[in-house]
Amino acid sequence: MPIYRRKLGNGKLSDNYYYDFRVGGKRFRGSTGETKKRKAEDYERDYIARLKQQKSKQSLALNFGKYIAGGTDISIEDAWEKFLKKPSPRKMSKAREKATKSRWRDFCSFMEDQHPKASSMAQVTRQMAEEYIHHIRTEGRWNSAVSFERTQEGRKKRQINYKPKTPRLSTAAQNDFLQTCRMVFARLQEDAGLLENPFAHINKVPNEPTSRQIFTLEELKSIHDKADDFLYPLFLTAITTGLREGDICLLKWDHLDAKREWIHLKMQKTGKPVDIPILPELRRYLLTLPQDGEYVFPELAATYKRNRTLISERVKKFLNETLKLKTRERPDKKHRQRSVKDIHSCRHTFVYLAGLHGIPLPIVQSIVGHMSTAVTKLYMAHATNEAKLKEVARLKDAFGFDDKKGTNKKGPTLPVSTLLPRNQQLVQLVKSITRENCLKKKDELLALLTDASQDK
Repeated sequence: MPIYRRKLGNGKLSDNYYYDFRVGGKRFRGSTGETKKRKAEDYERDYIARLKQQKSKQSLALNFGKYIAGGTDISIEDAWEKFLKKPSPRKMSKAREKATKSRWRDFCSFMEDQHPKASSMAQVTRQMAEEYIHHIRTEGRWNSAVSFERTQEGRKKRQINYKPKTPRLSTAAQNDFLQTCRMVFARLQEDAGLLENPFAHINKVPNEPTSRQIFTLEELKSIHDKADDFLYPLFLTAITTGLREGDICLLKWDHLDAKREWIHLKMQKTGKPVDIPILPELRRYLLTLPQDGEYVFPELAATYKRNRTLISERVKKFLNETLKLKTRERPDKKHRQRSVKDIHSCRHTFVYLAGLHGIPLPIVQSIVGHMSTAVTKLYMAHATNEAKLKEVARLKDAFGFDDKKGTNKKGPTLPVSTLLPRNQQLVQLVKSITRENCLKKKDELLALLTDASQDK
């Protein structure tokens, strides 16, 4: 595009002219430092000519990198603090900031050990970025020893140092390390005078299919009967709304309408607004709670904000010790154990039961706030053999088979139209009655009504 002046806040234009063009598929933009249009055009023309004379991207970066973006040397060690000071479209939570910082520190350790001469961001090449991500995907973290402080209610802080038995990271964790490096370099690219982001060309690995299991109806009943006052509202809300743990713990009275019939909130993970109808059992429970303070469940909110892992630990202890359920599995020796039953399983269970009862997919998606129907379909794919047998067994009576002999039962049998919903069966049957077949249809009608009463 031609040179231009930038628009300022007061509707005025800048004195200097700016350039914005592409050479070799790369975009270059910045100030010409000229206030006269003709001089600015000469500057841009000369600048493009010099860029085209470069023999490689490496020499281009060495000769013109800092001049192009007006950047300065930013050390890898200092990059994190500068990254935090840059404006972001979405504010990071304290927990996410802590985890992201830990991943960036791991990259810093890799560069310090493997490439000590490359101390600045401008010296990080594509090959170095690929080398680090390859190690993350095959061997796990560069610093395998993990250190953090654990805080438990009523106890002092204690330092935890451990080395994971299975160093290999999940695909989600691998992508998090890549995204952290890519994000820091992207945010500081212009300040550091970088022509390209060394991590931009590396693709994420496809996520592994979810391994979580749903709760059976018997398990849900046990949870309902045995959960204490701390966990009961967490499980009740999760199974009746499909909300995630954080959204439940930080649920506010402002998110509920006056009659306690709807929940209106913006999900923490995606920022997507959702409107969720409140089922009768949850509504009755909410109406018993005193509206003291900001949060619906103040004890859950206080614990979650102090240390969210405490809630996960209590959930796992309850499922393991009280209900005797297996909550973790290891798919093979190369992988670490994965959680298969936890509070997030309630979300899977909600979506599965919604699908089983015929709630349309777009409605389920709008309730749980999935960004795509593919994720919702994945959650719905939890049908067990037991559930399949139970549903298919209903077809048996339609054909009048005897379970023991495999022959047709004696007496009147129902036509194939019994595969239709009950009200449609009745309508079709009544419409088919004539003067000649009324006695035969009478037997079929009685069989249909008897079968309906037994279902109830």
